[in-house]
Amino acid sequence: MKYKRVIVKIGTSTLTSGTSVLSLPRLVQVVQQISEMQTNGIQVILVTSGGIAAGREALDFPDFPKFVPSKQMLSSVGQPRLMNIY
Repeated sequence: MKYKRVIVKIGTSTLTSGTSVLSLPRLVQVVQQISEMQTNGIQVILVTSGGIAAGREALDFPDFPKFVPSKQMLSSVGQPRLMNIY
């Protein structure tokens, strides 16, 4: 069976390689794999976490926030940054 479309969901722990910051080599691997699928005629839909991690890194926020408003603030900073990295 050949797939025409796949949905790829990537979690924060994958994007950070289990650390507290984004792993650029891991992101490059993901992009390369998606590019290869597209070259083979597969439409790829990427669903990604990592906005909070990207925001924590950008703002040098030391701790993982416990409260929703803090998570929302970090995500609002981090999501556009993550999209730009992709």
